[in-house]
Amino acid sequence: MPRPTIAGTVIRRIDMRHTSSSSNKDYRITISQEPDGQCRVYTEHGPADRLQNGKELTDSPVGIGKARLMADEARDKKINQRDSYTVLIDQAFAAPAAPSAAAPASAPKAVPVRKPILANSLSPASRATLATMF
Repeated sequence: MPRPTIAGTVIRRIDMRHTSSSSNKDYRITISQEPDGQCRVYTEHGPADRLQNGKELTDSPVGIGKARLMADEARDKKINQRDSYTVLIDQAFAAPAAPSAAAPASAPKAVPVRKPILANSLSPASRATLATMF
């Protein structure tokens, strides 16, 4: 299988390597997000520093939670297999903002400024009530 063409914005990439006396190979798991917010998960593998083959793990776009779970499962499978891989880098990138149908938030309204009132302008009953508080 040739390397897959990764579409969308890469939001996570896990690079792994297996080294032993008879082997030196790399494995990469990539999550990409499409403009509609859905994600795809890809794997690539090959000799060290030369990824040559790969495939898409998702049959159709999935939510970000499902994509992360699929990537973690693929990573754990490689770590736990007989010729264990080691995680070199597990890098998360900022996801693009999801498009929203709502209108942008308006600027907050200014709070009206209150004018100070002199105590002499209050009625005697109001002044008596305030005097008991202070």
